[in-house]
Amino acid sequence: MNNTLPKAVIFDLDDTLYSYELCHDLALKKVQFKLKNEFGVSENKFIQLYSQANKEVKYNLGRVSSSHNKFLYFKNILEKIGFKPYVYSALAIEELYWQTFFDNIEPFKGLKELFETLRLLNIKSGIITNFSAYHQFKKVVYLGIEDYIDHIISSEELGCEKPQPKLFKDMIEILDVSFGEIWMVGNSVKEDIEPAKETIGAKTFLISHKSLQNSEKLKADFVFKDFNFINKKLLKSNI
Repeated sequence: MNNTLPKAVIFDLDDTLYSYELCHDLALKKVQFKLKNEFGVSENKFIQLYSQANKEVKYNLGRVSSSHNKFLYFKNILEKIGFKPYVYSALAIEELYWQTFFDNIEPFKGLKELFETLRLLNIKSGIITNFSAYHQFKKVVYLGIEDYIDHIISSEELGCEKPQPKLFKDMIEILDVSFGEIWMVGNSVKEDIEPAKETIGAKTFLISHKSLQNSEKLKADFVFKDFNFINKKLLKSNI
């Protein structure tokens, strides 16, 4: 592959720009502690209820943005334990979850430096993400990168989720770039790497914080752990 600079770099958000898993686990522990203190729900019981609620909501709604809605999960849990009236409790639990989540969100190493380089080189940036636009926008603000992003597309807006081609096609149309002029950065081969290659001809970068199968590594053009890796690629290409 040549060293031509991209016209735009498109990013996934969750577990790509920061650790969703860490933030989610800490937020869920706060919720579990609250349910234990107020309703006597044990940790094991909560884990079971949350898993069941997750599966039921996704089964009922299918692959749409609202299937990830934590409020629906918590509402489902309160219904299962028979707590009534649960309206205020459902709202309070969701608020606790998200505030804990946002309080713990931190960008991965080298991310802000990468965005500074993109700005320096006049390269556009976008985010394609599965989830509600409101919460994804808040994540971007808490990450401190809102001033660097040219456009965000969430699955909620289009009524479909990655890896559907429409999200990728709409992004390059909005950014006014052409097929093959893009770099794609994500953590999922299925949802980021493969559709970006096939739909918009992107050079692909797979972020990895855990061991990958060789078959997964081969799908991406590059596998990296630190955003300084991409930063160096851009600076080298600009020489």
